[in-house]
Amino acid sequence: MTTPYHYPDLRGYRDLTDDQRRSWCQKHKLKHTGILDIFHIKALEVDGLLCAIIPAWNTAAPRQLKCPVAWAYAPIYGDEINLRRLPLLPYSQPGLVGLGQLAGDGCSQKIIVTQGILDSLRAVSGGFTAICPTEEKAFWHCGLDRFIREKTVYIIADRDETGERFNRDWSKTLAQAGAEKVFMARLPYPVQFENGKTLGDFLDEGGDIHLLLDKAAPYEPDSSPIPETPDYRTIVDDTLPQTLAQTFVELSPARYYYYRGQWVKFEQGRYELIDTDALRRDYGAIQMRLWLRRLQRKAMIYERIAVTRRRTIDALLCLASLPGVAVAERDQAPPFWLDADLFQPDPRQVIILQDGLLAVTPTDIEYIPPTGNLFALRSLPVSYDPDAVCPVWETTIKALCQESVPVLQEFMGSLLTSRNRFPKLLLLIGSSPGDKEILGTAIHTLVGHAHCTTVPLASLSTQKGVRRLEGKTVALINDTNLPASRAARRRVLDYLDTISGQVSDRPHVRLVFRLESLRQLDDDLSSLAERFVFVHLSPDSEGGDIDVPQELPGILNWSLQGLQRLFDRGAFTETAAAMKMRRWLQERQRPMQAFVRQCCKLGAQEKVKMLDLQRAYRLWCRRHGHQAVSRKRFRRELKGICGNIRFQRFIYPDKHNLTTAVGIALVNQ
Repeated sequence: MTTPYHYPDLRGYRDLTDDQRRSWCQKHKLKHTGILDIFHIKALEVDGLLCAIIPAWNTAAPRQLKCPVAWAYAPIYGDEINLRRLPLLPYSQPGLVGLGQLAGDGCSQKIIVTQGILDSLRAVSGGFTAICPTEEKAFWHCGLDRFIREKTVYIIADRDETGERFNRDWSKTLAQAGAEKVFMARLPYPVQFENGKTLGDFLDEGGDIHLLLDKAAPYEPDSSPIPETPDYRTIVDDTLPQTLAQTFVELSPARYYYYRGQWVKFEQGRYELIDTDALRRDYGAIQMRLWLRRLQRKAMIYERIAVTRRRTIDALLCLASLPGVAVAERDQAPPFWLDADLFQPDPRQVIILQDGLLAVTPTDIEYIPPTGNLFALRSLPVSYDPDAVCPVWETTIKALCQESVPVLQEFMGSLLTSRNRFPKLLLLIGSSPGDKEILGTAIHTLVGHAHCTTVPLASLSTQKGVRRLEGKTVALINDTNLPASRAARRRVLDYLDTISGQVSDRPHVRLVFRLESLRQLDDDLSSLAERFVFVHLSPDSEGGDIDVPQELPGILNWSLQGLQRLFDRGAFTETAAAMKMRRWLQERQRPMQAFVRQCCKLGAQEKVKMLDLQRAYRLWCRRHGHQAVSRKRFRRELKGICGNIRFQRFIYPDKHNLTTAVGIALVNQ
């Protein structure tokens, strides 16, 4: 078929032959050929191609109903006319087909507006008055309002996205145009029509237009313009997305929740995040059971409904809106109680285990049987045994960490709860890789491998690297190499400052740095010295072999003791070695502070020449590998560290008037 690029000579049209009229009406299931006369369908030869011409009145000139200027056409293949797709002729305007019925004397009180020309023909064949636009751009002119006043209008659109928009727009337009009542009749969901169901398809399945109009919903401007789909016939009840979603909930052994765009599955006493593919597999299994159930009750449909992507999406959208499935948006992040009670413990201090819940306080641990009332996306892969012990673990850790055992115990206890009440970064410092591997394996096993990951520090400068930590509890970092770019280094430091400096009810990942020496830490990371907790591993210890899964219940009780101590004290235990390492990091970040501590003494009667003090500072910087600052900055930093000193000018015996720092002196002066 070749599309004409010029406006055809409309004077050359002719009537269809009797054979063409009968063939066309038989193909499209029209009751009589007189319907073609109602729509004034003619034949026209366009560039050597025989086409069917259907007049459509231009809504821009509604008074010229007898002079149509817009035409829809379709090619005639032999004795058949294909009207499935009806484009407009070039240079014509969007119009309405069937307006001649409204101007005639035989117009009924019920007017049907369809989305396609074939649907209008089928409606007219059933004894109704039907019109339709030639394309989506067609509009209703105010000059046509007189034809629909004091009449009832029914909008019947296709069951697809475009049809929903057509239903909404034309209902509003005709209601404003003065129609007495406007109803929206929604077709059943398509079973075997993947591209959308039309009115003709509905009638081909045995549907009744009268039943469709009786179940139509009235248009209400203040409410949602899209009504719920009624059940028109028993034959398609089990194919509606609402029915499929409800059946999926009834037949599924698990419970499903929809929370903030994520699907959550509750099974065997715990919640688990699942992706759409996993939910679709569960949905397909339920569809097989639904098919077998229909066979057992001898339903009219015996074929299995294909689990297509479109049907699955529609069913899941309905599933997400069912009562009891959609979890309301909340300001508080999980965990939270679905049905809150005054006697329930604080969910932020509840630990979710495989066999129940633990409510931890500084003095008591209360066991709660498993319940689905606590909505939580994270659980520990361990069962609770109050009498469990871990002798091998305690012996090994005591040999590895020595005085840092309380710090490690408290940090592992803080990993058990989802609330980030004690935001700190853990530094594991030890020369033996095997010793650090023992602690890393224990943390992975206690928290769960699904909630742990290992990332390079430089990856935290990108959004992709940060997204890898979403939903994780612990992230192990084996290097401290910051990116070379200054902006990227700033982003990493800002992220570390955020997750380690704010007490938040929302779960944040805890970072564990595994280093061989404290000098391996980047200079810029020294600014976060107050955010670290230090665990120094003894170089003389021999780690040994620990069966972590076997002693996991005992390790849980050991960590709970650290968590209770952490709740009681409100801060991590500070050892002498940790204080020394933190002071070293602070002095590394601020060399002036280290210079004052090592080379100076403070006192109200002390004084020193600024030239001597700056000379000693430059020698100290050269000896320790630091870069000396300028004189102006030297005075500013010295004043910031030693707030009680002042600068005055004195005349010395050699008659030199020199600037002197009062309140500080050199140790070897």
